[in-house]
Amino acid sequence: MNIGLALVGVGATYAVGTLAFADKFGSVVPWPLVPALPLLMWMIAAFHSQLTICAMLNAVTIQRIEKELLLRTGLTQSIQDVIGYTPTEKITNIMVSRLPHKITTVITYAGVFFVVAGYTAYVLVKASPHMDDWIYVYGAAYAGATIVVGWAWLDGIQQSELNKTAAGL
Repeated sequence: MNIGLALVGVGATYAVGTLAFADKFGSVVPWPLVPALPLLMWMIAAFHSQLTICAMLNAVTIQRIEKELLLRTGLTQSIQDVIGYTPTEKITNIMVSRLPHKITTVITYAGVFFVVAGYTAYVLVKASPHMDDWIYVYGAAYAGATIVVGWAWLDGIQQSELNKTAAGL
């Protein structure tokens, strides 16, 4: 979580910092490099995706071990349902959370996507008059990044659910 929050902070600072000097594009940052500015944002998004997916997969292990420990305690099911990992899962797991938590999760991750995509679009539009056909190469690369990061998210969620089933959760 700390690394994820730090990455979001780095990305936000980077976006604000580079956009503050957008009027200097072409002089301080040469036009051929301007379309590469969003690359860091996409690397952060991809790495954050990996971190989150790893956390989801590790959570399956925690849940299985916790379930075994709780079964041995003799605590009633009503108590087991409100301690440990289960209450957190009901908030953070979009597959089982209630509607307000599903909405906030979608806002969070869709918000990150729109910030990264919006930043990318702004930089590409700003650079396009100076880049000839190269702007299409950058655009295609960022479209590819969008597909790969989205695919990783969907695959990670699916893998997590498969692991839960295999672990008897």
